[in-house]
Amino acid sequence: MAAAKGRTAVAAELLIKAEKDFDAAGTAALLAVARCRRAQVCGLEKLYDDTIAWMTEHTIQNPSRY
Repeated sequence: MAAAKGRTAVAAELLIKAEKDFDAAGTAALLAVARCRRAQVCGLEKLYDDTIAWMTEHTIQNPSRY
């Protein structure tokens, strides 16, 4: 919702928290999803590309839609 309302900094902050929580929980796929979304919201092309590549390597089909 924050990203949709143009509140990029808030969205990034929330996504970073989600990444930390998913990492602590050992849910690598969900960590990748949060990281991918943060990359999209913040315009971080390399992070987005690297995360999509990781998801593809880990047999996630259609990673951009995951």
